[in-house]
Amino acid sequence: MSEPQPLLLMVANARFPTEWAHGVQIVAMARAFARQGRRVVLAVPDVDNPLERDPFAFFGVPADFEVRWLPVRGKLDTTAERLSFARSVAGLVRRLRPTLVVSRDEVAGAAAAALAPTIVEVHKLPGRRQRLYATLLRAARGVVSTNAWKRDALADLGLPAGRVRVLPNGTDVDGIAAAVPVDLREQLRLPPGARLVLYSGHLHTWKGVETLVDAVPLLGDDVHVALLGGRDKDVARFRETHRHPRLHILGRVSADRVAGHLKAADVLVLPNVPVSQESRHETSPLKLFEYMAAGRPVVASDLPAVREIIDETCAVLVPAGDPAALAAGISGLQSQPAQAAGLAEAALARVQAHSWDRRAAQILDFAGQLR
Repeated sequence: MSEPQPLLLMVANARFPTEWAHGVQIVAMARAFARQGRRVVLAVPDVDNPLERDPFAFFGVPADFEVRWLPVRGKLDTTAERLSFARSVAGLVRRLRPTLVVSRDEVAGAAAAALAPTIVEVHKLPGRRQRLYATLLRAARGVVSTNAWKRDALADLGLPAGRVRVLPNGTDVDGIAAAVPVDLREQLRLPPGARLVLYSGHLHTWKGVETLVDAVPLLGDDVHVALLGGRDKDVARFRETHRHPRLHILGRVSADRVAGHLKAADVLVLPNVPVSQESRHETSPLKLFEYMAAGRPVVASDLPAVREIIDETCAVLVPAGDPAALAAGISGLQSQPAQAAGLAEAALARVQAHSWDRRAAQILDFAGQLR
């Protein structure tokens, strides 16, 4: 009889499933931990959700981990809800006795840490009560920060350097490499020889999509721009307010179809603008890793959070929020195909270190080093 798999409890105080990028990250990490030989249980709050209940159908992945919806009081992310979720997580830890807890929530993480070895992932710093936040983090065995800027901010709050590990987000490197490109040119009825530039993600202001839209008239007549993703209401708003014959607003597709769309493009664009601390310093953009794995040249905003992942050796970096600079960056790649191919090849080589499996293994190794 084989030995039972060690139990790893993941904790995410988030509506689940969700259309936001963190849902993709949560599912990807749960699956990656399972591939590391763990039995994985994901604990999330039982809150109202307009999306279908089956997360595996929603994300288009096999059911290789378990989801537990825990009872909570109050609306999501209120004090009452966070405290009640932490109590429910503590009760689940007592019942399941996991060998490791990995939490995206510092309150639930602190509750779990009193009962089991716990790692807390830091994706975004709070805007206030940072000393309390640091106190809660200190209860954990270790902290994983998705970039060096947040690690340094945590050090300023008194967290020992040896208990904080920088591990950026990742992507499904092999899965994207194996994806078959979607025939977007036929779907969009593009003329022969047209170039296709694509953005993938939500349509929020800080994502810089407006900058890309404003760049469309500045691009050559053979260049078409496609926007992939966004909530239904945002997609409807963009279709109403942004009309150009070479702009195509595709809307959302299921997560398992994104890679095929990325590989259909000639250039992929990340036009983030620095409207907040998150956009300047805190983000570790999932789409950027996906772009790199797709093997297509990337044009991205030159922001500190982006530079933690890429530089001029593997992408074209342009001033954020500048449509003319963005258009020039895209046009420059199209006029220099050898340079574009070299940048794409370098990005693909760099992203090999950022697979979800590698990240899961590094978290487990980090947890094993701490006592």
